[in-house]
Amino acid sequence: MEVLFITINYPRSGQESRKHSLRLQPEVNGLLGMVTRSTFGEIIGSGTFSLQQQLMHLSDRDIAGHNAKLSTMVNDNVIVIPQSLMHILDNLGVSPRSPIICNSEDEDYRIWCQDSKGKFSTKSAFESIRRTRPKVSWYKNIWNNFIHPRTAATGWKLLHGCAATDDRIQKSGIPLVSACRLCKSAEENLTHLLWECSFSTQLWTWLAAGFLIQQPLPGFKEAILLSNSWSPMMKQIWNSGVVAAMVSLWNMRNKVYFESKVPNLMNCKQFVRAQIVCTHHRSKACNGNNNWERLVLTNWAVTPRPKQAPQLKTCVWIPPEPNIMKLNIDGAVFGSPGPSGIGICSRFEGEFIFTFAKD
Repeated sequence: MEVLFITINYPRSGQESRKHSLRLQPEVNGLLGMVTRSTFGEIIGSGTFSLQQQLMHLSDRDIAGHNAKLSTMVNDNVIVIPQSLMHILDNLGVSPRSPIICNSEDEDYRIWCQDSKGKFSTKSAFESIRRTRPKVSWYKNIWNNFIHPRTAATGWKLLHGCAATDDRIQKSGIPLVSACRLCKSAEENLTHLLWECSFSTQLWTWLAAGFLIQQPLPGFKEAILLSNSWSPMMKQIWNSGVVAAMVSLWNMRNKVYFESKVPNLMNCKQFVRAQIVCTHHRSKACNGNNNWERLVLTNWAVTPRPKQAPQLKTCVWIPPEPNIMKLNIDGAVFGSPGPSGIGICSRFEGEFIFTFAKD
């Protein structure tokens, strides 16, 4: 049984858009997506062929160097698959007709991985071809609107372990005598540098004292969990302070290593304080109304931003005019796609006429 392999709708200069359908075996159903233009329609390589690259169990090495474009494959309504692509398909047990004759009478239409609203966009195309990894639980603590982007970018790298510490250099095969640049008393690794070093411990103790916290901070996750029950503003300035402390320690380490500077705790504190003030200006969150929050905000020279009183609005229901039937419709969906339902009821002069519901 033959199935639709790919439908391509692309504009060519001076011609109407044409649809070209390649039909292959069922095991490669849905292998490729939709191509909008001949200059964007790479059949092999980093283009649409990689949409379902894992489906065919192909590595990057298998498809390296294959960059055939649609404009070079279509000639006079005939699609000729390049020999390099035919070799890959043959190894997979797929034998398409060659050449493939396009049906010029078929109606043009597009096929794509649509978004939740059923529309095609550049974002939905990118989401289809990019390689995704599981989301980390702390990404919202880094990428948000209240931490400065430069600080967030460095913090993201540190949390992913993308830092050229001595232990990583040693793992790459380079012999190196390791020593922490800040305390000089232990081998350097990222966990020690940020959380266990005597120099970094002093910074974390100072930061916690600014929030009237006395317990130690063993890691990023534990530090962020402390603010779970705090008000939105307190959560954000604490989040910003933790990320800023990590970044300041890494920056100080680099100054010692590359510029032969002496570790300076005051510089780290100034950086953290500046980032907290920056967060206060960038954020629109409000603080709670208690003595602890007022003391903490005073410690960091941050102006309180109390929550505004709720506004009461009058709502009035106006019944329909005489001889008018009222129709109420509602629906809900869970996921995209996912289970959904719809309900309808009709009333006339206060009496139910009919009701309808369907999942």
